[in-house]
Amino acid sequence: IKEDYLANIRQFLDICREIEMPVLWTICCHSSTVNTYYEDGKYVWDVVSQSYANPAVADQYAENFVKPLCKLFAEYPDVVALVSIADEPENEINDVEMGNHFGDDIRTMYGVNRDDMIYFMKGINDVCKKELPNVPRTVASNNSNKATYAGFDLDLMGQNRYDNNANVANTDTF
Repeated sequence: IKEDYLANIRQFLDICREIEMPVLWTICCHSSTVNTYYEDGKYVWDVVSQSYANPAVADQYAENFVKPLCKLFAEYPDVVALVSIADEPENEINDVEMGNHFGDDIRTMYGVNRDDMIYFMKGINDVCKKELPNVPRTVASNNSNKATYAGFDLDLMGQNRYDNNANVANTDTF
């Protein structure tokens, strides 16, 4: 993790403390959505996906990025109210059993299998649990199959669904 990133987060948390605004921090497990991701996708995917496709890199990500971030959050117990591990399987997972959310006729995706993505997410969750024992943890996912996260030790489990205009859809299912 870069020091200037941590400095910016610290400044943000100081402002939140000053105005007494608790925050929900989302560690979002998804890659770039820039055009090159889809158009020149294979090269871009191969680079950005390593944190969730390669368990050794996933462990390094949890240790070298998530852990220092959580250590900073631990200094702000009055500000950080919830840590959420967000997952967007339609962007990342192209699994034999789970399939590809968008379907082959809409977008060509490379994807990782579900087990690798779950390994990545559990690693993040485990670090958050260890470093922030008094902060609730949740998974926010737009995957309707919540059973995917049944093996996680979580305090809350949620589901977020947004359309392209950032409007929440199907609120009756929450």
